[in-house]
Amino acid sequence: MEPTGDKATDAPAARAIAIDTRLPLSRLLDPAAALKRIKDPSHDITRVPRRVGLLRRIVRDAAVRQFFIIALVAGGASLFIALG
Repeated sequence: MEPTGDKATDAPAARAIAIDTRLPLSRLLDPAAALKRIKDPSHDITRVPRRVGLLRRIVRDAAVRQFFIIALVAGGASLFIALG
């Protein structure tokens, strides 16, 4: 901002700012499908999801697989140092 010798202009009224800053409802989020799924009596939303087994997680998830391999190598190295 350029410095001026004039007095600064007054700030806008809070009521005028509040109208402009309200967050609009998202047009991308449509809850109709979720509400239909909740209303459907044939779909049980209270069932517990099945557990993800350790082996399945190691096979399918690259980050978990990398951690598992590093842990195995570190365990083997510590065993070699302890017994060697």
